[in-house]
Amino acid sequence: MLNDFVNNPEVNIISITSNLESTIARMSRYALTYRATEERIHQYYDLTSQVPCLYIIEALLRELRHQEVVQHRFE
Repeated sequence: MLNDFVNNPEVNIISITSNLESTIARMSRYALTYRATEERIHQYYDLTSQVPCLYIIEALLRELRHQEVVQHRFE
């Protein structure tokens, strides 16, 4: 599904990952990375914390909301 967007110049794919070499990071135009110790059970079950990713998303949303509020003040 993501392949449909990778070669479209009008689409910017942004990934948030702890692994810059992951498939989605390599497919993305922009990759936001964070450091996290990978934790796995039986090689396949990934228990790595997603808290850093959620923090980045929330920080980006806060900044966008702040910009929106400031923009409305000057209209």
